[in-house]
Amino acid sequence: MTIDTDDGVFAEDAAALHALVPSTPAKHIAVFIYALTGGGAQRRTVTLANGFAECGHDVDLVVVHARGVIHHELAPRVRLVDLGDGYGRLHAAACRRGAPRGLQTALAVPALARYLRRRRPDVLLSAASHVNLVAVAAARLSRRPIPLVLRASNHPSGNLAHHPPVQRLVRAWLKWLARRFYPRADAIIAVSSGVARELGRLTALPPERITVIDNPVLTARLRRRMAEPLEHPWLAPGSPPVILAAGRFTLQKGFPTLLEAFRRIARDCDARLVILGDGPGRETLAARAKALGLGERVLMPGYVDNPLAWMCRARLFVLSSLWEGLPGVLVEALACGLPVVSTACPSGPAEILEDGAHGTLVPVGDAEAMGRAILAALAARPEPERLRARAEHFALAPSIKAYLDVLEAVIRRRAPERLAWSPPWPLTVRLDWTSPEGLSRALGRVCRAPGDLFRAWPGNADHRQRMARMMQAFAIDPDRAADTRWQELVAADARCAGCVRIARCAAWLARPGPAAEAASFCPNAGLFGTLADEAVRERAAASA
Repeated sequence: MTIDTDDGVFAEDAAALHALVPSTPAKHIAVFIYALTGGGAQRRTVTLANGFAECGHDVDLVVVHARGVIHHELAPRVRLVDLGDGYGRLHAAACRRGAPRGLQTALAVPALARYLRRRRPDVLLSAASHVNLVAVAAARLSRRPIPLVLRASNHPSGNLAHHPPVQRLVRAWLKWLARRFYPRADAIIAVSSGVARELGRLTALPPERITVIDNPVLTARLRRRMAEPLEHPWLAPGSPPVILAAGRFTLQKGFPTLLEAFRRIARDCDARLVILGDGPGRETLAARAKALGLGERVLMPGYVDNPLAWMCRARLFVLSSLWEGLPGVLVEALACGLPVVSTACPSGPAEILEDGAHGTLVPVGDAEAMGRAILAALAARPEPERLRARAEHFALAPSIKAYLDVLEAVIRRRAPERLAWSPPWPLTVRLDWTSPEGLSRALGRVCRAPGDLFRAWPGNADHRQRMARMMQAFAIDPDRAADTRWQELVAADARCAGCVRIARCAAWLARPGPAAEAASFCPNAGLFGTLADEAVRERAAASA
């Protein structure tokens, strides 16, 4: 596992992963996202990619569009793949001309399919709800048996009622597509229990098909960034308390409700409101704040690279969203010891705050209730250590382990199909034609052990399939043989590959009944006889 990075900030995380995640052969993991913008889903995706790479895996972070502001957070070992660079001309043209995000994403289907055919990753993880249907379509179009895991990062139905009629129709159609196409994935991961329940209702999938894994929010990088300096006149000693909010300026975040709640308490509370983030609704919201007479008490500084520095100096964090998945920004606030007020939106806040045990929950869209909750929170005595303890539940290592367990399971399940279609080259030739490291890597990518080389399966070298059948006839355990006599098996493999008595071998293997002794024509007769005798003695000792 690699611990070193450009600034060593991941050393603590690497140590935790060493302790919790078992060492497994490296896999080639492709992680798919729209772009590396500064949203919560994108940051969690980068955290996952970095965590997989820290565990020794080869990671491709595949993006529809190369734009973004968090490229610098990628670990050096993560390879960034831009689908607009050599994978699809139509999709690349749409990105250059600034087409809507939904159109760019839809046009990326052929480009992603082409990537899968060229690079042949061991598994594809689609890391956000808004690209999952594209991933399913591309996986089908590629016609390659590459396992697909979908990550449901947002509540699938919480957004439907809040959009204009035309968008509502489009999103209803997408829900219908999800019902048809999500079941085609090899596994589905939901970021919260609420998302899992709604996704199960929407797709009619049984609960056991959907795995709930908390987002990896609490990292060494996050802890380090808390300590970074921040200077602003509103944060000077003796200044009025700062109420903080953060997110993209879109309908989902419910910032108009927050402004209305702040207007209601402005006369009774000498506080200031800071909303971090950017997006299409920022100018409209600024105009709304001015119209409410709050222009001097509301600050919208735009996107900031380190919101944690603000959280460590604010008095209260407010989440006013209409829907979420598992809002990482709420966990970040808790990690900073910052009290929170949140809407009880579907889904995530109630799970993070444990139904109000670690913060106040208010109804969605209820400005009056939100205002009362803000006043009560400002008057209450903070309990930062209790809040930080709750944030520890969303640490990096347990989440990465849970994700890798799911990815390993689907790779193992699809391995026979992949081996029959296109086995790795070292598994199709003599064992002494490749290095031990190369052979181990090839076996690891399909979740196979050395003993599996001496079992009959589609895709294995023809001469080794004959060896496997002969070992089976003499009741030889391939795993034990590989553990105790590996070098002898490698030599036997070379002799079998060069043997010209294939017809006699096939006839001997086809005869009925158990084998009494090794065939005299076989160049490996002596080894098989020895292994058979050892097997008999072990069985006798075990039954004694």
